[in-house]
Formats: sequence, C-alpha cells, structure tokens
Amino acid sequence: MKTFLSKLKAVHSIVMTNTKDEILSENGLLRFAKMQKALPPVEHPLIRTHPETGKKCIYVNEAFTSHIIGLNRNESDSILNFIYKHLHNPDFQCRFIWEKNSIAFWDNRITQHFAVGDYNTKRTMHRLTIEGTKPN
Repeated sequence: MKTFLSKLKAVHSIVMTNTKDEILSENGLLRFAKMQKALPPVEHPLIRTHPETGKKCIYVNEAFTSHIIGLNRNESDSILNFIYKHLHNPDFQCRFIWEKNSIAFWDNRITQHFAVGDYNTKRTMHRLTIEGTKPN
C-alpha cells in the first residue's frame, strides 16, 4: 500500500469547502468563481516528505482533497475514504484539554486537526502561520 500511495498525486481545492447550497445562494456562483480564480486547484503528492525530519506522511485532507489523479472516481473515492478512516483512528490522535494559560503548537504539514466544541468557557486564541515549502 505504501509503495502504491507514494506514486500518486491528488488535487486539492478550496472550492471543496463550499456546499451546494452556498454555491446556489444569491451571488454564490460569483463568489465561487472568484474563489476558484484566486485560489486555483493544485496538485500535491499523496505521500510527502517532511522538510525537517525527512519522514514520510500522508498529505490528504477531507476538506480540500477532491480526487486522486489517474484513478477513476470510484477508485479515488475508495482510497481516500480508506485513508480518512485510517486517520480517524484514536491511536493517531492527541486530545488537548485546555486549561488556564495553556499553549498548543502543531505542525500543519503533518497534522490533521479537528476542533471539538466541548468547552463552555471563553478562550482567547492567536494563530501564527509560518511560510513553508511546497509539499514534495
């Protein structure tokens, strides 16, 4: 499986984040077209090499990965769904419990994150993004 996946590329697109209702809403098609022009789809390897550690990691995302290049839609969807199910395994998860003065860092190049809204206190968050390299 690793050898097979390492040879594949996928298309990533911001337009994947739009729902059908958003696109069909008033001015939705215009916003969609502007978004697609400003941020066109890009190709990335399914398996990338981390630039600092040299380790291999899976580089797909349910929100942005539309399909695998060179496979038909059913094959692409099946492989992507297999990967997503694998990534949802609790053995690969870290659950951060926020406390006063907590600070969390993660590397978006190798992390898939999911915010859980199971807190009822106010939090102040600041995000810092550092420019990186194109996935290879």
